[in-house]
Amino acid sequence: MAGIRLQTNGDKAIVSNHIGTDPTGMVDRGNLRGIWIDGVLDNRIENNLISGHDYVGSGLGIEISGIAARNHRVIRNRIGTDVTGTVAIGNNYGILISNAPRTAS
Repeated sequence: MAGIRLQTNGDKAIVSNHIGTDPTGMVDRGNLRGIWIDGVLDNRIENNLISGHDYVGSGLGIEISGIAARNHRVIRNRIGTDVTGTVAIGNNYGILISNAPRTAS
């Protein structure tokens, strides 16, 4: 289960959300994954609170996976903290990128 899962039609913006906490951003309400981008491209994840995803064997703040998963921008997010950035509300993993294409720079 994911707070947000994108698996069709990329080019989305996930902006200014509390994913895995209550609306105050202070209490853990996590999922198995906070954001799961599964095989789509060109998404922007910006200014979110992504915390509380600490389930055994998973617990991913952000997972980007799949051969078509490319050109994502992860910008200015709080990952694994409360809304103030001073108290841990951890994930098992902050960001996991798997099976995504690698490009030369």
